[in-house]
Amino acid sequence: MGLTAAFALGAAPANAVTITNLTTNTVLFHDDFESGLSATSPSVGTWSIVGPAVTATNALIPGQAQGSFYTQHFRDSDINAQGNLRAQLSAAQTNIGDVIRLSLMLYLPSSTDASARAQLMLDNGDFNTARAWFIPDGAGHVMAVGAGFAQTNTGLLYMPDTWQEWDLQYAIGASTFDLSVNGVTASEFSSYTSGPVSFVDLFNGVKDPAGSIFLDAVPLVTNGVPEPSTWAMMLIGLAGVGFVGWKDKRRRALVAAVS
Repeated sequence: MGLTAAFALGAAPANAVTITNLTTNTVLFHDDFESGLSATSPSVGTWSIVGPAVTATNALIPGQAQGSFYTQHFRDSDINAQGNLRAQLSAAQTNIGDVIRLSLMLYLPSSTDASARAQLMLDNGDFNTARAWFIPDGAGHVMAVGAGFAQTNTGLLYMPDTWQEWDLQYAIGASTFDLSVNGVTASEFSSYTSGPVSFVDLFNGVKDPAGSIFLDAVPLVTNGVPEPSTWAMMLIGLAGVGFVGWKDKRRRALVAAVS
């Protein structure tokens, strides 16, 4: 592997759970959970709901996708907002045609995987104004939720018991939205309604069976520059290569002297 390739493989600072206006290149919400979880923990925007049984954790199981901390969303009852997070954007997005994108990492345990275990929505504050809404079906398929709460199979697949990136994209005023899972994209699914976006809802939607979902930030490589830990590993590797080269050079010198 060349040195350039080694740089490209290095981990870099996380992109965080991020909502971005792609049209204006504006970050509307940003939190990587490394500062805990409170209304004011995001560096951009706020959490307007941090429901019961939603915690920032660094537990070894299932372990984080990036950094040290991630969130666990548990639900086993109809307690109001149990297992729910709602992100309030730094400003309501009302400009027709502006493209809004949500990006995050999602972990779904197979032991309690069920339809609507996770509900991910760009919306304007309640289910009746949901714009772009998608859920797992408990059997490995990703479903889009449209008018009348009708579900459409997007053709996308997800895997339980592993971190995967889920992305949701919606243009203000559009009647459809796009989504992707683990880098595979599907497009043109009917949105519930059309209109402004002020919130992102990240809900655990199932109480029976009781269970959790886990959310984290998206790890990215930025400009091919590794983290310090990656630098250290690379330097150790380069030192090893240098040592092997030195030993080979010394061996050849000894052989020449004997000859």
